[in-house]
Amino acid sequence: MNFVRICIATLLIGSTVLCAADADTITTGDSVYISYGAPEYHKMMFNPDLNMETGAENIITVNYLSGLAVDNLIGNNWFSEERAIGKAGGVTCRLAKNFLIDAALDFFSVVVAHEYFGHGARYRELSVENIDYGYDLPPPYGDGGGHASAMIYDSITRDEIIGIIVGGIEAQAVINRDLSMRWMTSKRIRYRESSLYYWSFRIMFDYVMNTKNILGENIDGNDLNVYLTLLNTKAEVADLDNPRMSVSDLKSRFMINLVNPFLLYSMYSQYKTYLWDGNSTTKVPMIKLGGIAYIPALRASLTPFGPEYHLENYFHLSKKAALLDIHLGDDSFYDSWWGIDLAVQNAFQRKRLSLDINFAAWNQPGIELIRNSEGVIGDGAGGAISCMLHYDLSDKKNPLSGVIQLGYKTAGYLEGSNLEASPIFMIGLGYRK
Repeated sequence: MNFVRICIATLLIGSTVLCAADADTITTGDSVYISYGAPEYHKMMFNPDLNMETGAENIITVNYLSGLAVDNLIGNNWFSEERAIGKAGGVTCRLAKNFLIDAALDFFSVVVAHEYFGHGARYRELSVENIDYGYDLPPPYGDGGGHASAMIYDSITRDEIIGIIVGGIEAQAVINRDLSMRWMTSKRIRYRESSLYYWSFRIMFDYVMNTKNILGENIDGNDLNVYLTLLNTKAEVADLDNPRMSVSDLKSRFMINLVNPFLLYSMYSQYKTYLWDGNSTTKVPMIKLGGIAYIPALRASLTPFGPEYHLENYFHLSKKAALLDIHLGDDSFYDSWWGIDLAVQNAFQRKRLSLDINFAAWNQPGIELIRNSEGVIGDGAGGAISCMLHYDLSDKKNPLSGVIQLGYKTAGYLEGSNLEASPIFMIGLGYRK
């Protein structure tokens, strides 16, 4: 396993270097992108559970609208920057704007995603009542923390607790996956989107890396300490000083998240494109494979069965974007569990109509849900399929659109979705850019 990871990481790092070398020079400025023509929708969505996918769509849209509002109200360029003193002044003012407004809004958005659409979504899915949400003001105005908590009086399984715990980081992963697909579709990155991506990644990564290497009862409620304690006790580890997986082990696994071109692009977009140049968008460098553009990325995620390792393959072809996500489960607690996901944006497009397709298949251990009459669900093979339909309500340049997603998933763990077998449903309004 370690040899395979090293080989994949080496290959991906090499691909990233080739991507930067083979790509067009990164170009900034809005006018470059008018000719791409791929439909890009900003959506406000609803479903009964207000789940992680709904939250990701809505938070990305609020990020876009707040970016427009702030830039139109304040702007990004205030005087000539042809000379050194003008450049220094422009960079300083943009840095202040980013620190006081942009980063604060995006940091707070990630905390809301983590608590309300992450932990909260799992609470709501399990029909837990009287959930208490709380949010501190974001830096530099406050500590930037938050919580989602509830008094659970009914019995609850370890798997259900683990599902609630990993929900926060899971919701952040869904946001960054959706942003990456958006960038592959439009072939451009807005600096505010890059800020949201960066903080979503940074908060998750720092949370893992700053966790103390403690397992057992006296762990002060830290999510990751509880997560690993529950996994080890469920595996009947008697001595938690010698666990199957320690906090240090988890930290080493999460280092593969740094092998991610989108993280580098998000930082370039903020520091070079926006802070230095004063522009709002930048082109996405991609590896060219004939008529197909390609970006690979590695990622570790948390599941009810332990960490899972993703090789994400992003493609762009003729106004379409696709993600082929091949993921393999860590064998510390269970053997031979895996999954494969395929998402295609703009798979079908005709004038006012656009269709996205999502497919997933997996083989994984079962999950014990006390509220389910079957007890253990999802043991073995499972899958999900859904379609999201966008229909423009007019033929204007930037029309409003009706959006609906329909599908079905079997019982089992799928990132961002309910654990039990359930219909997939979202409905809302979109704005076609």
